[in-house]
Amino acid sequence: MKALQGWLYFAGALRLFAVTQSFTNPSIIAERVYDLQPELVHGMYGRLFGAWTSITVLLCFLCARNIHSRPIYQATLGSFFVALGHFASEYFVFKTCSIAGAGSPFVVASTSIIWMLAEYRKNVGKGSKKDT
Repeated sequence: MKALQGWLYFAGALRLFAVTQSFTNPSIIAERVYDLQPELVHGMYGRLFGAWTSITVLLCFLCARNIHSRPIYQATLGSFFVALGHFASEYFVFKTCSIAGAGSPFVVASTSIIWMLAEYRKNVGKGSKKDT
């Protein structure tokens, strides 16, 4: 297993933890992530957050397992851009989370984006073992 694959499994596991919290106790998401305006997070939002994050868990695990599949790689990379954009807007524009609340998603998304872009050609570019 390559290091990037291990990282994607780790990122997926972190996201899976967030999914569990979203469905079982959305107030944890409100208190820990959207900590500046927790009143905006209610049960339906928690479940929606959990549903979206479930998809990203699947993408992380699929990409880790199929690292040379260009469509899966690109979709997973895109999911990290979406996550980074979401939390950046919540922090900078909407002011619903503090740096403590957005810190972990920032670090995971940024690290994943940089690493996946750095290894893009090696994994899905010309001469790689595509769609194995």
